[in-house]
Amino acid sequence: MTTALERGEKKQVPRRLAPVRSDKSSESRTAAWARSWATAGAAAWAGIAVLARMGIARVGAIELLFLFAPLVIVPLGMELGRMMGSGGRLAEIARRLQPAGAAFAVAAMGMGPGRKAGLLALGWLVVCLLVAGTGAET
Repeated sequence: MTTALERGEKKQVPRRLAPVRSDKSSESRTAAWARSWATAGAAAWAGIAVLARMGIARVGAIELLFLFAPLVIVPLGMELGRMMGSGGRLAEIARRLQPAGAAFAVAAMGMGPGRKAGLLALGWLVVCLLVAGTGAET
C-alpha cells in the first residue's frame, strides 16, 4: 500500500487553512517594526524599573507589571496576530498608534491620580479598543 506522497500526488489544503500569501519585504519590515518597538519598550521599562528601585520614580511593583504589557507584550502580540492572519484596517491603525498609546500609559502612570492622568490613559484605551475592534472585524 502506497501513500499519496509516495505516488507523487499533491495534498489539497482547504482554502481556510492555506497560508496567507503576502509581500515578503513588507512582512519583514513589519516584523522588524514590531521587534524594534518591543526592544525600545523593554529598554524604557527597564529604565523605569531602575528609577523606581532608586526611589526617583514613584512606581510600585503593580504599576511596573502593568507597564510591561503596553511596552513589551502588546507589540509582540500584535505582530503574532498579524502573522496568524488576523489583520485588517483596524489592526493596522492599532499597530501604528500602539507606541503613542504606550507612551500615554507611561505618562499617565507617572502622574498622580486625577483628571489629567485619566485623560492621558485614554490614549492607551483607544489602542485597546482598536485591537478589540480587530477581533470583531474578522
